[in-house]
Amino acid sequence: MEMFFYCTPHKLKELFFEMEQRYSLIYQPFFGRLPSIEEIDLPLGKPLHSCREFHDFGKAYSGTPFFWIYTPDDTSVETDTPVSLRFSGPPVYLKDDHVLCEGSLFLSAENKAALPRTLYKNIKHFFMQHFVKFGYCYIEPDVYSNRNEYLFVQRDYNFLSPAWCFDGSDKHIPIDIDTWYVRQGKNMECYQSPKLKIVFFTPISDLVQILLELESKYKIKYVETIYQERTIHTQNVFYSAKALATKISSEGVYLDKQVFNAS
Repeated sequence: MEMFFYCTPHKLKELFFEMEQRYSLIYQPFFGRLPSIEEIDLPLGKPLHSCREFHDFGKAYSGTPFFWIYTPDDTSVETDTPVSLRFSGPPVYLKDDHVLCEGSLFLSAENKAALPRTLYKNIKHFFMQHFVKFGYCYIEPDVYSNRNEYLFVQRDYNFLSPAWCFDGSDKHIPIDIDTWYVRQGKNMECYQSPKLKIVFFTPISDLVQILLELESKYKIKYVETIYQERTIHTQNVFYSAKALATKISSEGVYLDKQVFNAS
């Protein structure tokens, strides 16, 4: 059982806050890449008892994360997968409120437990009451009223996956993001989020020393990637700073490549 929707983060938070006035809900967040550092991982995975406890509830994050949702009296959580919620809202790589990701509410068909099925139906009922049903999805009323101004991005918002918009006759038409921006008379680059990075100059020996200190506390691997037409390809994986330094020394400066740390 799965229901798809499009809305702003504010509307999703507003909807679930209203739902909490009727039902006791627990939200279990799941993030994409975590550093495997207990002091960071444990707080991020801590169950929440209100959507208000999560500052950016409803915002589309990278790594296609989702939330498990269940009730305090649901004992099936230990054996069955609870209801899962994926956010809508602007994608992480764009700062544009008129581009919305596809959110979803999902419950596995294999889950026969009464409480999760009842919760799924209750949450879906709230969406049906507050959103507009159009085609395969539910759309926030304010968005639907101005639907010709919005771009709707399907499912995986990490790789600029298929998108669609409304045409003049209120039909869904597929369109890529670049083309949509051109038709809107906008420049997509003006809305792209800057990547988090540190630029520095250092001898390789100093860099290795810093990385060795980190390796004494954390398990780190270094993944070399190359970008080709919006696709990321993994080239090599190194498990020590010394091995990475050997690679850098043999090739010199990286061109169109990125080295990043992961646990």
